[in-house]
Amino acid sequence: MQSKNKNDRGHIVEVEFNQQQEVVLKQLLEDGKYGNDYSEVMRNIFQEFLRQTRM
Repeated sequence: MQSKNKNDRGHIVEVEFNQQQEVVLKQLLEDGKYGNDYSEVMRNIFQEFLRQTRM
């Protein structure tokens, strides 16, 4: 998944998803809470994970 947007800093990360993970990702994308494309959703989910797990 790659996208170019105003926040793109030129980093490319390759990821693989199983079918179950892909279903969840598509639901999050449709919801729009975490972003409007896969790269935004992945970045925002990861940032949320970091916020919740920092001590």
